[in-house]
Amino acid sequence: MPRVDSLRLKRIEGSLTSRRPGGSGRDTGGSAGRGTVTTAREVAPPRGARRQQIIEVAADQFRRSGYHNVGINDIAEALGLTGPALYRHFRNKQELLLATIEDAVEDFVAAYARPNADLQDLLDALAATAVDRRFSGLLWQREAAHLPDDRRRTLERRFREAMQPLRTLVAEHRRDLGSDDVDLLVWSCQSILASVGYHSVKLDAAHARGVLVDATMAICDSPALPPPAREGKSTPIPRQRLLPASRREAAIVAAARLFAERGYQAVSIDDIGAAVGVAGPSLYHHFPSKSAILITQLTRCLDSMMFDLWAALDLAGTTADALRLLLDSFVRTNLEHGIVMGALNNEMVYVPTEERLGLRRTQHDYTTEWVALLIGRRPELSDGEAQVLVEATHSLIGLLCRIPRYRGRPAFADELVGLGGSVLGLGPELHDG
Repeated sequence: MPRVDSLRLKRIEGSLTSRRPGGSGRDTGGSAGRGTVTTAREVAPPRGARRQQIIEVAADQFRRSGYHNVGINDIAEALGLTGPALYRHFRNKQELLLATIEDAVEDFVAAYARPNADLQDLLDALAATAVDRRFSGLLWQREAAHLPDDRRRTLERRFREAMQPLRTLVAEHRRDLGSDDVDLLVWSCQSILASVGYHSVKLDAAHARGVLVDATMAICDSPALPPPAREGKSTPIPRQRLLPASRREAAIVAAARLFAERGYQAVSIDDIGAAVGVAGPSLYHHFPSKSAILITQLTRCLDSMMFDLWAALDLAGTTADALRLLLDSFVRTNLEHGIVMGALNNEMVYVPTEERLGLRRTQHDYTTEWVALLIGRRPELSDGEAQVLVEATHSLIGLLCRIPRYRGRPAFADELVGLGGSVLGLGPELHDG
């Protein structure tokens, strides 16, 4: 799991542990040479400062444990408060979640609002915000579904409107593209910026920021759009309408759909049973728990990805060939099994700890192989730089595949491979293959 933003928590902890001498603000005990005398009673910070402390601590706990696994008392305890004291600032946990996401959105809205910025300046400001608020994208992707529908739509609209300066600059930068293609590049940039919340950054903030700027500029310059004309390369939109004949397999497939639509915690074993036409408790003949169904989905997905990786290593003649095969495989997996790929990022937090560690280890091994191949292709990169680029590529492909309006583009799979190659810096030969 990604580490907490240490600078941010130090600021929180510092403000929580600060003390003032006496109730009157005077040093009421000891001489000047003996230093300041503290009292057992902490003077509360201003209401606005306390509210911000609560938001930041809640955001970290939601990120670490998932919205459903965090209680108001957990947040209050981390702040040294009681539950009733926290309720003076927020009426309930959902209102607190809304505040954490609104806080992150407003930071990005401010970053987008840079009058007279050129494209690289704007991307630099956005990258700085992404690194500083690195878990914002994760919180939005995983937890926004728990917001009231009207508030979520309002935030979505506010964010889309804030992105207009980037659209304008990309359109000026790529006059060869139509508005739909420009929009695809804009969302590609945003998906790259969101990627830093899904892994432990091994670079300092300034260095990570520079890598993100280079990656997003590479997207804006990518020759993947418009794609070359290729017969028979269009990708049909997957329609998983049928269920397997096996009841166990049908439950796995139905549960994957339900988890994607509602979120893992909002789906009961009875809901899964109803989706396959049986009573929910009868599924316990096949699975010991609901979490076992999720674990089965995630394990199969990761195993499939590792099998494809082995095949790429076996078939490729060069590191460039292997990376091209892996890009093809990763795009295909996301297009065909996007709902489970999304669960790897958004639902893993609800898997019991022991099983989660095993899944994370496999996921880490998969990414490590990409990093090794990329360094083999581009030896000037450090491990940290290569990791940021690989994670950005995975985020780009995964998030774009989950935007419905893009999935019907005639050459979408080719575009994704080309865009991924641009982020990785594989060179123009990738787009001619």
